[in-house]
Amino acid sequence: MYTGQVATISNQATWTSDVYQLVDEDDDDAVIDITDDAIGFSATATIYDAGNSVLATASTSNGQLTTTGTGDDIGLQWQFTPDDLSGICAGSYRFGLQVIVNGETIDLIDDGSVTIKQGNNQ
Repeated sequence: MYTGQVATISNQATWTSDVYQLVDEDDDDAVIDITDDAIGFSATATIYDAGNSVLATASTSNGQLTTTGTGDDIGLQWQFTPDDLSGICAGSYRFGLQVIVNGETIDLIDDGSVTIKQGNNQ
């Protein structure tokens, strides 16, 4: 499980994350082929306020969290749009990433943080 600063972003711009790969901590190999529909893979990236209310969500179900690459280079990437972020005031927020694989729920990022800065209004 990952904790720490995920990013510093603007509340008036698109945030496209880095690509994050799912690897086995013991041997650094790719864990599974997350593009295989038979494993029932889904994922959700969420920004929370101090009271743990959801402020914005990117998920495989809303199309804002996708898989990238093939074979051993498969990873996850999410995108939040200005519409998702513009209602969030500048500050530091909790960030989480949860996946479901073969019916098992796993918190990949449990206590992450994202800093949101006031962006340029158009």
